[in-house]
Amino acid sequence: MPSKKWARQLHRSQRTFNRLFRQQTGLSFAVWRQQACLMAALPRLLSGSSVTRAALELGYDSPGAFSSMFRKVLGRSPTAFVRAATRQEEELPGRC
Repeated sequence: MPSKKWARQLHRSQRTFNRLFRQQTGLSFAVWRQQACLMAALPRLLSGSSVTRAALELGYDSPGAFSSMFRKVLGRSPTAFVRAATRQEEELPGRC
């Protein structure tokens, strides 16, 4: 949901909403939303959900848009991230 809708629901102008949001969180709404999407995407991807499904569930228009954001922030594609995480988990010493 874009900040415009949030501002309207809170009976604030978008400019006031964005200013207050930054004051309270230290982040712009866009950066906060991006981080929230990543936090929601990681468990989905690591549990085997496809990139397409994760992207669409999180409100992205396309898997490509989601993958582009993911790569920009985390430095690798969602698929490469999951592969590396899986490989790293397999290399951990035995568990009880």
